[in-house]
Amino acid sequence: MIYHLFMRLLLPIFEDLFAVICSQNQDKNGNPLDADLKYKLDRYDVQMKKASK
Repeated sequence: MIYHLFMRLLLPIFEDLFAVICSQNQDKNGNPLDADLKYKLDRYDVQMKKASK
């Protein structure tokens, strides 16, 4: 039951949070300011999507 709640509630919140962080991590030309941060957030996003399947 708690696992289901986690998947339905917290995963979308994390996805939105990661999207905001990635958008703030860009310069005026759209290039990432911190490439390692972008890579880590993308990797976490993929892992969470795999976990939700």
